[in-house]
Amino acid sequence: MASRALAATFAMPVEEFPNSSRRYAWYVAGLLTITQIVSYIDRFLPSLLIQPIKNDLDLTDFQVGLLLGPAFGIFYVFVGIPIGWLADRRSRRAILSIGISVWCAMTAAAGLVRGFAPLFVARLGVGLGEATVAPCTISLLSDYFPRSKRNRALSLFMAGTFLGAGAAFLFGGPIVHSIALLPPLQLPGIGTLTSWQMSFLIIGVPGFALALLMFTIREPIRQDQVVGGLKADPAGPASLRAALAFILQRWKAFGALFVGSAAVVTMGSLVFWNVALFERVWHWHRDGIVVPGRRNDRHAARRAHHQRLDRRRAEARHAESAMDRARSRRAGIRAVSGHAVRGARDLRADFRLHRPGHGGGRGTRDFDIDRAGADQVAGDRDLLPGHRHYRPAAGSLTGRADDGSVR
Repeated sequence: MASRALAATFAMPVEEFPNSSRRYAWYVAGLLTITQIVSYIDRFLPSLLIQPIKNDLDLTDFQVGLLLGPAFGIFYVFVGIPIGWLADRRSRRAILSIGISVWCAMTAAAGLVRGFAPLFVARLGVGLGEATVAPCTISLLSDYFPRSKRNRALSLFMAGTFLGAGAAFLFGGPIVHSIALLPPLQLPGIGTLTSWQMSFLIIGVPGFALALLMFTIREPIRQDQVVGGLKADPAGPASLRAALAFILQRWKAFGALFVGSAAVVTMGSLVFWNVALFERVWHWHRDGIVVPGRRNDRHAARRAHHQRLDRRRAEARHAESAMDRARSRRAGIRAVSGHAVRGARDLRADFRLHRPGHGGGRGTRDFDIDRAGADQVAGDRDLLPGHRHYRPAAGSLTGRADDGSVR
């Protein structure tokens, strides 16, 4: 009897799903997939604007990491459980519509902030709104599709994760670059909005249309309720305590799912820094991200490529001129050293001609060599080893005459 009741719970006769309902079910699946794509575009948008946000708000990389990670993840993780509980009991399309409105409003509000704290709060709101997508969508698709086709619908929805992340970079780069070319926007009572603020505002506002489209989804009758192994509430849905007990009884399966999901999310979070990595290390720019096959984008890519080449040529010319100046400086030093060496050699020759016993007559003056001065002029070379009396050239070394006067 119990097994027959359990089979009846999961069974869903094919007659209840005619072709017209099947087409509408796939419409719902497509609309929910678009919702997932939009949520990931809004989620990855700040990664395209890291450097402008840092420069404008004077933030550190640690603060940017808080905006990209904990600010979004805190509400997304902890609010997901009560939202799932609520989705079992209330209208799922209404919860989705409210969630989309919240995250779009917070995305647009991020374009109006002037500091780290309000931007952190705005990212918290984005996480709160996007936490409604997964529990409500999985519940709706489970009621719209029989078990034989449910995996296909869920696979389409999960593909929206990667479609949204890819679209954020593939289309977000040109969009953000086009917005950056616009003049600053003046809003009464708010002031001037920079390009990154306009990006949040322009990308966040259109999401409200998606919130309205949620009301085109008819709330289906809840088909599958897992009653085996659960103590259901009198109204039908299981309590939160019963759901946790169900998970603990199957901790191996759910533990593997938790660890795998955590690993995927951890690796995926590294993508947030890809744009900053390419900008800082390889000096790529967002205007180089183009959509393949479009002529304007190909021209934009070519212009960006030529601009990078021009910058490299200018840097090479600057480095070459710096090397030329260094070579000229070294040549000048060698020339001065050469003159000093030749002057020292003349002094030595002059000394040999005028020292006593070598043609020097009466009145020849004897001088003491200033060794420190000689070393400095000759470039730290010992040019006059062992000699103490010579007649220096005019204006060169100092000495002392025989009568004791300094000459």
